[in-house]
Amino acid sequence: MSKLSILFKKNTMVDIVKGALLALVICLILALILSILIKVIGFSEKVIYPLVQIIKLMAVSLGIIFGFREKSGGVLKGGATGLIFSLISILVFLVLGGSLKNNTFSIYDIASDVAIGAITGIVSVNIRSRKANK
Repeated sequence: MSKLSILFKKNTMVDIVKGALLALVICLILALILSILIKVIGFSEKVIYPLVQIIKLMAVSLGIIFGFREKSGGVLKGGATGLIFSLISILVFLVLGGSLKNNTFSIYDIASDVAIGAITGIVSVNIRSRKANK
């Protein structure tokens, strides 16, 4: 079975969509908590961007860990989940913010989400495979 056919199986697509939506929910919750902390504590501008990146990477990782059920195609499913999460989150934050002029979304944000998705996908699938073999 080729790598591309693994990506288009029904269960694989369900894993990808479930992981991306779960990551989006986690990201929104963590962003809300961060905004409350910013309001209460008052972080500097230099601290906010790295915290937002950490939140996004945590959200993608947790979405993949809790969203994937199938034990194959980790790198492809993880990368696709990271890409879909990036695109959906840009749209959601665009709707919430009203425009992109205050938000700077770059290709590096999307690339980091795809990369962390691929890495977490590999780890998640391999850990599940090892647990199933024991």
